[in-house]
Amino acid sequence: MDYNVKDFGALGDGVSDDTAAIQAAIDAAHAAGGGTVYLPAGEYRVSGGEEPSDGCLTIKSNVHIVGAGMGETVIKMVDGWTQNVTGMVRSAYGEETSNFGMSDLTLDGNRDNLSAKVDGWFNGYIPGQDGADRDVTLERVEIREMSGYGFDPHEQTINLTIRDSVAHDNSLDGFVADYQVGGVFENNVSYNNDRHGFNIVTSTNDFVLSNNVAYGNGGAGLVVQRGSYDLPHPYDILIDGGAYYDNALEGVQLKMAHDVTLQNAEIYGNGLYGVRVYGAQDVQILDNQIHDNSQNGAYAEVLLQSYDDTAGVSGNFYVTTGTWLEGNVISGSANSTYGIQERADGTDYSSLYANSIDGVQTGAVRLYGANSTVSSQSGSGQQATLEGSAGNDALSGTEAHETLLGQAGDDRLNGDAGNDILDGGAGRDNLTGGAGADTFRFSARTDSYRTDSASFNDLITDFDADEDSIDLSALGFTGLGDGYNGTLLLKTNAEGTRTYLKSYEADAQGRRFEIALDGNFTGLFNDNNLLFDAAPATGTEGSDNLLGTDAGETLLGYGGNDTLNGGAGDDILVGGAGRDSLTGGAGADVFRFDALSDSQRNYTTGDNQADRILDFDPTLDRIDVSALGFTGLGNGRNGTLAVVLNSAGDRTDLKSYDTDANGYSFELSLAGNYQGQLSAEQFVFATSQGGQMTIIEGTDGNDTLQGTEANERLLGLDGRDNLNGGAGDDILDGGAGRDTLTGGTGADTFLFSTRTDSYRTDSASFNDLITDFDPTQDRIDLSGLGFSGFGNGYDGTLLLQVNAAGTRTYLKSFEADANGQRFEIALDGDFSGQLDSGNVIFEPAVFNAKDFGALGDGASDDRPAIQAAIDAAYAAGGGTVYLPAGEYRVSPTGEPGDGCLMLKDGVYLAGDGIGETVIKLIDGSDQKITGMVRSAYGEETSNFGMSDLTLDGNRDNTSGKVDGWFNGYIPGQDGADRNVTIERVEIREMSGYGFDPHEQTINLTIRDSVAHDNGLDGFVADYLVDSVFENNVAYNNDRHGFNIVTSTYDFVMTNNVAYGNGGAGLTIQRGSEDLAQPTDILIDGGAYYDNALEGVLFKMTNNVTLQNAEIYGNGSSGVRLYGTEDVQILDNQIHDNSQNGTYPEVLLQAFDDSQVTGELYETLNTRIEGNLIDASDNANYAVRERDDGSDYTTLVDNDISGGQVASVQLSGAHSSLSGGTVEVPQGTDGNDVLVGSDANDQLYGGAGDDRLDGGAGDDLLDGGAGRDDLTGGTGADTFVFAARTDSYRTDAGVFNDLILDFDASEDRIDLSALGFSGFGDGYNGTLLVQLSSAGTRTYLKSYEEDLEGRRFEVALDGDHTGDLSAANVVFADDGSAAVASSDPAATQLEVVGSSGTQTDQLA
Repeated sequence: MDYNVKDFGALGDGVSDDTAAIQAAIDAAHAAGGGTVYLPAGEYRVSGGEEPSDGCLTIKSNVHIVGAGMGETVIKMVDGWTQNVTGMVRSAYGEETSNFGMSDLTLDGNRDNLSAKVDGWFNGYIPGQDGADRDVTLERVEIREMSGYGFDPHEQTINLTIRDSVAHDNSLDGFVADYQVGGVFENNVSYNNDRHGFNIVTSTNDFVLSNNVAYGNGGAGLVVQRGSYDLPHPYDILIDGGAYYDNALEGVQLKMAHDVTLQNAEIYGNGLYGVRVYGAQDVQILDNQIHDNSQNGAYAEVLLQSYDDTAGVSGNFYVTTGTWLEGNVISGSANSTYGIQERADGTDYSSLYANSIDGVQTGAVRLYGANSTVSSQSGSGQQATLEGSAGNDALSGTEAHETLLGQAGDDRLNGDAGNDILDGGAGRDNLTGGAGADTFRFSARTDSYRTDSASFNDLITDFDADEDSIDLSALGFTGLGDGYNGTLLLKTNAEGTRTYLKSYEADAQGRRFEIALDGNFTGLFNDNNLLFDAAPATGTEGSDNLLGTDAGETLLGYGGNDTLNGGAGDDILVGGAGRDSLTGGAGADVFRFDALSDSQRNYTTGDNQADRILDFDPTLDRIDVSALGFTGLGNGRNGTLAVVLNSAGDRTDLKSYDTDANGYSFELSLAGNYQGQLSAEQFVFATSQGGQMTIIEGTDGNDTLQGTEANERLLGLDGRDNLNGGAGDDILDGGAGRDTLTGGTGADTFLFSTRTDSYRTDSASFNDLITDFDPTQDRIDLSGLGFSGFGNGYDGTLLLQVNAAGTRTYLKSFEADANGQRFEIALDGDFSGQLDSGNVIFEPAVFNAKDFGALGDGASDDRPAIQAAIDAAYAAGGGTVYLPAGEYRVSPTGEPGDGCLMLKDGVYLAGDGIGETVIKLIDGSDQKITGMVRSAYGEETSNFGMSDLTLDGNRDNTSGKVDGWFNGYIPGQDGADRNVTIERVEIREMSGYGFDPHEQTINLTIRDSVAHDNGLDGFVADYLVDSVFENNVAYNNDRHGFNIVTSTYDFVMTNNVAYGNGGAGLTIQRGSEDLAQPTDILIDGGAYYDNALEGVLFKMTNNVTLQNAEIYGNGSSGVRLYGTEDVQILDNQIHDNSQNGTYPEVLLQAFDDSQVTGELYETLNTRIEGNLIDASDNANYAVRERDDGSDYTTLVDNDISGGQVASVQLSGAHSSLSGGTVEVPQGTDGNDVLVGSDANDQLYGGAGDDRLDGGAGDDLLDGGAGRDDLTGGTGADTFVFAARTDSYRTDAGVFNDLILDFDASEDRIDLSALGFSGFGDGYNGTLLVQLSSAGTRTYLKSYEEDLEGRRFEVALDGDHTGDLSAANVVFADDGSAAVASSDPAATQLEVVGSSGTQTDQLA
């Protein structure tokens, strides 16, 4: 309910004190159980209470304060206030307040007109006391001009969200998070505050900052710190994205905190350090751009240092340890000392991987920690490998951590400083580790050995038992002993000066392993320095890349999205949490899963953390799920795993459908098709304790198998077996032979896999006997045998027959195979009337719709009859509803969500073929129908579909909006349809959508189908998961051919075709609501042509690949990327589009989503590779990137031609082009705007008044005729003038070109074609250098006129009178003139002017 403050007396006139009126509205909303307190646009003055903690307005549980918008509704402190106010708006002190917040307004502290400290927003309980505020939401709130803090949520608050808000011009911090738990700061901006932009403090944990911006603040942009009291430090903080720039101190400071991740942010222009880690532990700094900091002095871009709090509140010295820096791009300013600096104050265990560092003054990296490492490779522990030859080598390391490999020969290896690995290889080697914790590794027993006649052992000269280690894990020794049975004897010489580790077991050549160590190490060896078992290769909580060796090893990925490769050997791979890629390599490998979080998926939220095994070998490898309690393979329920092959046939999923409290279920993917290859042999399942299932397997002989109290699977195989399940819910499969089957107690299943497992002939009986069948809980599974149900024993049915004595029941078929064998099983007891589809599982039956009264005559309403057949199939446990050839008219059922025909679990609708079986809407229907054929609204339907028929919407003879196919659950609710298959279906003449599978559907396949002449889209994929569209055609639909929308992910489109549609051929887009974007989509092959708009449109989506398609003849662009990220366009043919106007063949642009999310979505990280792109006569560009924030576009090895303006225009600062060919047409005499890329470009303006900007790279700019503006951009650029009339002055006017950014230290002006000889007075072939009277522009001018009175003249912005010389101006006799190269490898991009000003006709 809404409570308008003006109804309670508030005026909002900017003069009156409205405190009491607004509080009255708040109190009324709270008294009513909650509501919205609405403040219309206006300025509402407020005053404080008696105590600072009274605030001005006290918000209460279930109350939300809402205005008309930031700057429209303003709550402002009264003038002259003199008492501190801890929160103009706040929750009550000492009360636990929940479910409250504020949105769409401004708080103004009026700091210039009062003398007290006033904070903007405050909430929280009592500091240091048990209790908390909960579920707090602030959105679109501006807080300004406070004399204290802006946003100050306090200790403690659980589940607070502040998003899309701004704090500025406050006296202290803009945003504070003081003891926040499980909170989020998202898309906020903090600027011009006197202290920090964001301050995360005092035990805050499990907190996320996403895409926030802080600039121009008087302190740091962002601080995460303990605060001034001795309290637990902040921890588990994620800072993802955003920007922190132009702040007076650090960009980001992490002080006395732990387990903090800073990733994907840009940090620049700050006064001190870009990032400062200050007495913090286990910090990750990943994939950030950190540059041009140290503006106020000489500092490192990233500083790691310890914090001395010995004189502070804790009395402790906090050492910075465990910092991980990976994938960052770090570029220094003119003041920056180091890229990354570690202080010599105990700071240690820093790991630097794959960072790019340049532009610093002292050095890229300075590490003092003895255990700190740096590497140019991702995830590598060693900085370099020094490798010898087959000869006698001498290898010496440095201070870094290195690997020294001697190979063959008698080598001398010296690691020097650093934590080195020394492996001498074959030969008698001398090994010196040097300083540091070194490892002496032996990869083969023959690397160091003795024979009866000679010694070839290696000598370790300086082994330190306290920190060095000897790695023998590849050799198979089990430990120290007597030198026999796989042990090593430890022995010293008589003088005690040398120690030997030796085996007395010789190989075939008489070689016995032995190594020598200088010194006496008796009693000094232990598990830490003598490694018999391979130490696990361990990752971190980040995304690691672990590679094994030829030995058998254990690889532990831990958190993050890891890549594990065991290499050779029998390895154990444990990915740990995150979505991991696992490759066992050669050998018998075990893929182990210790927790559900190791490989899980949530179909409700779309979170996919399922691991992928890339090389599973069912003959060698195994999957260990014993720790998770799974008992075997099955239907994915009750502790079993289902084996599911994707529709493409190239991935096998192991799935559990049992979810935990958070909606996650176990799921694991295996690359490849393993159907029929997986059994219990490939798994390690849970043991039989606790009612879990194991397998008890017989032989080909006559076996007796006895189960236990557990749930077990008994497999008799061949022979006359006796199986007894005992207690538990067991599965008994006797296999071939005449078997006796006793389930025992529990719900047991008797499984028959072939008809010959139990049969009778005319002369003898070989049937199995079930001794204790309980029809109330046991089942007989005949689903694989082809029987349809009970009957007379013919036509695929089974006869139920009881013997005369009533002591035995038979299920029997009278249809014999070629050997006279007729299926038959026997059950002890009389089960007349007790067996049905509930306890005997048959193959799904076929239900002919005509048997239920359908006529298919094109006139009668067959809906009731077809629905009756569907209902009968469902009641039988599933089946096929068959519609013979004919036209079946159907009517709507009632509500739009009822459709015409309602499919159910296990039911498939099948006809005689497209155009042969037609289901058509009756004439005159005026109802809206959401699916002529559909699943039930609000029910989770599975294993259903449709094939070999046509749906006809009869749009010309009906008036309601009618969709063809619809399925899905309830939009926005948990639940999904699953396993839907549609094949060879035509949908036509719908007034709405053709195919419309909806949110959400898991594992849907539509293949070999067609949609045409429909009023909206032909095919829709609305929130589909793990689904496929394959070999479908969409044509002549009024809107799009294919529309992939609303959170669809893990989706594949293969060889689909769309043409002649009124919209785009294919769109992938978020849709009209603020939902998750479609992601992880592959479009492979197919054709998209002759559509009215784009061939392919990607809008607000990410991680999409378009490959191997042909896209041509469309009305606007062939491919349009509109607010996308991480799109790949690979190996396509894109040509002859822009048929309805002037557009690029490929367009990349940002999308302004101010109407829904308020965000601008830039198009970023697009890769365009291997395409043939040929622009039509209408196209202005072959490829164009708009200058709207779109960036990081990469063009590689494309064949590009055409374009009226230019073939390629890249506007992003980080976009680039390389390889391939770019064919550019000659421009004419229009006014052009040409922008180069990061490559070395050639820009030719042609005639007209042009604007040329080279961008980055060493560019060549030739404006041609006309008065041109020339900007070289970064790099060494050349400004070419090919004729004196390209830039000139007359007595009547000025037509000179202007060079806007000439850099005399690297740019050049090429006048070699003009005949000038050098500098002079402007006569006799010389040029005068002249400065304007204002000193802001420099001219190069000739006073010699041509016949038309034109005198050559060029203007340069700035005063260049002191730096122009023959070094940067090329005259006629110089010999160093710039020459345009025709080699595409030398000139990566050429941009040429056009015959007029062109703009894209796309919004």
